[in-house]
Amino acid sequence: ARALAARPRYLLLDEPTTFLDLEYQGGLLALLGNLAAKGIGILSVLHDPNQAALADRIAVLKGGRLVAEGRPEAVLTEALLQNLYGPGVRVAHLMGRPHVYLDG
Repeated sequence: ARALAARPRYLLLDEPTTFLDLEYQGGLLALLGNLAAKGIGILSVLHDPNQAALADRIAVLKGGRLVAEGRPEAVLTEALLQNLYGPGVRVAHLMGRPHVYLDG
C-alpha cells in the first residue's frame, strides 16, 4: 500500500504471492492486472509458470541465464518447461493462455 501511495510508474516485485492462499493470490494478481491496465509497469520474479502466463511478456532464466523471452503463449511450451522441470510437465491451452501441470 505504501508503494502505491507514491503513485509509482513501476513496481518491482519478488515472489509477490508467496505464503498467500489461492483466494488472496487471485486478488493480488487481479490488482496487479488493474494497475498494469492503468499504465503502471510491473516487473515480477515468479517461479510459478501459471502466474507468469498472466503477464504480457515473460523472460525465463535457467542457471542465471536467459533461455527464452516473449509472450507467454509463445514461451511457455512443453519443450522448454520439460527442459527446465523434467519430462512430466505438460501444457494445456485454456482460454487463450498456457496452463502448466504435472502429468501423473
